[in-house]
Amino acid sequence: MLRLALPTFLASAPLRTSLTRVAEAGADGVRLDLRTELRAADLSATAARELRHRLAEHNLKAGPAVFPTRGALHEEDRLEERVSGIVAALNLAADLGCGTLSFRPFRLPAADAPAATLLAEVLNDLARSGSHVGVIPCLTPAGDAARLAEVLDRVTTGPFGVNLDPAAVLLGGGEVADTIRTLHDRIETVTARDAINDGAGGKEVPVGRGEVDWEETLALLDEAGFKGWTTCDRTTGPAPFAEASRAVGYLRSVAAP
Repeated sequence: MLRLALPTFLASAPLRTSLTRVAEAGADGVRLDLRTELRAADLSATAARELRHRLAEHNLKAGPAVFPTRGALHEEDRLEERVSGIVAALNLAADLGCGTLSFRPFRLPAADAPAATLLAEVLNDLARSGSHVGVIPCLTPAGDAARLAEVLDRVTTGPFGVNLDPAAVLLGGGEVADTIRTLHDRIETVTARDAINDGAGGKEVPVGRGEVDWEETLALLDEAGFKGWTTCDRTTGPAPFAEASRAVGYLRSVAAP
């Protein structure tokens, strides 16, 4: 069954109001931003329990979480600070009941580059931390799925998944279907965005109006046994929350038998 979430951040309102708007849009749960919306340093265990109670009052679940890092996980500048922030977010995600924590897409280093060794070390540290609290960290592919599979093959300390964002794949020059086939056993969560790649950089568009074949995408995910959350997102446009909310109904109609 398709489980659809909406990002509370898009509602541009206090969290309590955002929960009401997400429920009214027909979503099953929320995606929480644990860097700019909720921060581990500011949220006690008691506050986390209260948020879970508020979600239940709206018949919502804590879906996926995101931590939008400012730099790549193999960039040495402020890397220790970045990793510490992610570990704290993994702990907060566990307190909130989120099963995954995803990061922004970034360009992967070549297999023979020194940065590739550093990246493997960092990912293994994060996988170990995530495994300890029961939250799966996820990378977002943006183009070369085969290279990402190679990177994740080097993670041996715990689960490390994939956040499939079809728009990021298209804008990175990849093919959505090929990406699903390559990473099918690692996809833990999906970010439903659409895009048009016109060869001049491309642009994000509302779900259903771009180049993503959603019927094929959902069918391939179902074939792969995907049971995770799909977050309807929109990062541009005059009314991101309204367009993401419309995507909830659109995907339900596509997925209907």
